[in-house]
Amino acid sequence: MKLSGKILFFCLLFVITTPLAALSIDRLKSNPERYKGDTVRLSGEVTFVAGIPFTDLQVYILEDNSGSLLVFTAFPKELDERTRIKAEVIAYIGDNKERDREDAINRISDYLVEKEILERKAARKVSEISLKFLNTVADAATGVWFVIEQEKTGFLNL
Repeated sequence: MKLSGKILFFCLLFVITTPLAALSIDRLKSNPERYKGDTVRLSGEVTFVAGIPFTDLQVYILEDNSGSLLVFTAFPKELDERTRIKAEVIAYIGDNKERDREDAINRISDYLVEKEILERKAARKVSEISLKFLNTVADAATGVWFVIEQEKTGFLNL
């Protein structure tokens, strides 16, 4: 009876903690096709923040001990803030850049509409501007990886 109680405890502990475990940025970037379109949890420190011109949206760089990644968000962040986010992975690399670029514009646009930030037509225009802005911030020589923050999750004491 004691053994089954311990097993139950560890199984319950595993179920409770697994969704909270953050993916490392290096792991995400080392295999973008694996995570493309997935929603992941990331944590780290905000090391750069910039507003998207003519909007209330932001792009920031989230850095953990393995690397850094661009984050597109409607939830403002502060420089040096430690945070945990839930985000959708967007990547365009290799030969599919044009198709992936269009997919990225569509995902940003869908995000803006789903979050009731903008109407569809305006969302498309802002998405195009946002992606151009993301590209100027990103290192396009090795492909562009970024995530769209899905919900406001608050602060995390790392």
